[in-house]
Amino acid sequence: MQKQIFNIQFYDKAIRIKKLGKILILFCFFTIDVQGQEWNVYSMDDKLKIEFRFDECHDKINDVHQQRVFFRYSNLTDNSLEVHLIMSSVYMKNGKETSIKNDKPEFILSLSPGQILEGNCNETDNFLNLFSKMLNFKSSELKDFTIKIAEIK
Repeated sequence: MQKQIFNIQFYDKAIRIKKLGKILILFCFFTIDVQGQEWNVYSMDDKLKIEFRFDECHDKINDVHQQRVFFRYSNLTDNSLEVHLIMSSVYMKNGKETSIKNDKPEFILSLSPGQILEGNCNETDNFLNLFSKMLNFKSSELKDFTIKIAEIK
């Protein structure tokens, strides 16, 4: 009789260890996924913080799978801001660089006091996201980008 109790207890501990192992594996995958989505500070002063992150967007219906750069703009003041931005980018395709440069402000952000504007896969505004590369076939790939603040009102 004691032998059966020992086997049941041993079996019960083995199941707990397996469950714990699965939980740890899931936690590791979740942690890795979250780390890839951290925001990086691009620029910051006493009025405005600009951050960016790379992330994947998947449109399964149209079989479009892209990596994009998302931007987050944070108004750090108690006043409304009007921010004029100039964005430039450099892409690489077949060993050749192509620059997309702008000299004049192309985007104007209106931010309420304390407001945060953040890009995601559903946003179409170019100041909130930037194409990086296709994930399901070879295409041009983002090598570098710059954001210049032309003016803050």
